Amino acid sequence: MRFIEVVISSSFALAMLLFSGCSKLVPDNGRAVAASVGNDVLYMDEVSAAVPAGTAAEDSARMVQDYVRRWATDAIMYDKARRNVKNSDEIDDMVERYRRSLTIYRYQQDYVAERMPDITDDEVLEFYRADTSRFVLKEDIVRGVMIAVPLGVSGLDELARRMRRLDGDDLEFIEKFSYKNAVSYDYFADTWVAYRTLRRKMPLPEKLSDIVAHGAMYEVRDSSSVYLIHVSGYRMSGSPAPFEYISSKVREVLYNKRKKDFIIEFERTLYNNAVESGKVTFGQKSGN
Repeated sequence: MRFIEVVISSSFALAMLLFSGCSKLVPDNGRAVAASVGNDVLYMDEVSAAVPAGTAAEDSARMVQDYVRRWATDAIMYDKARRNVKNSDEIDDMVERYRRSLTIYRYQQDYVAERMPDITDDEVLEFYRADTSRFVLKEDIVRGVMIAVPLGVSGLDELARRMRRLDGDDLEFIEKFSYKNAVSYDYFADTWVAYRTLRRKMPLPEKLSDIVAHGAMYEVRDSSSVYLIHVSGYRMSGSPAPFEYISSKVREVLYNKRKKDFIIEFERTLYNNAVESGKVTFGQKSGN
């Protein structure tokens, strides 16, 4: 069995050299060597790049030691596997197929980025309207206003009346009240919010239906606060998602569909042109 020489600096000395900027380890083409396994070499700059800037010296030494040990173990294992594995030709063939697949994929991505037309907002909306059943909510969402105030706060009855009605100058009153008294205040009357997000902020029932059954305003208390929420709109899980809530998802779905169709058409054109030009032949080797 061939002997594999492993050369690794001490972790502390290696860390000190890395962060002092002066290395006297074995140089190779101007690069200082951190460790080597046979002909495989790990350079100091590669190790240094793996340690975040500002890391304490003690932590740096430990990270360097772990990094070098993992690298050396991997290099030793690869050398041993390379000399003992059977069917190396099969592995070479798999690597080549993967390389071809990866090269094609990279070229396709670049081609799409350069040639496929941008998707407009109108196209996204049209795509959504053509098949709203495709975009179904997976959770309850709401619109509204939510405020939490301390127990016993002055003016609570008036606040509750305004929160229930939420009309005219009520919002201005609520906002001013929140500046002076609120523990928290959230306005989302023009933005859809996941119901589970609101439940993290106040002790709401598990089901949104329990809130909307009380009408536009729901009140709940705990040992320190009173929570009021006005629901101006809601959509239940399983219903079509509002476009403004899911527009980014709609755009992503449309983009992926366009991209797939664009690549298929590109491949078809590429193939047809190659056949017409004689680059692809059938039944004989090219040039015979």
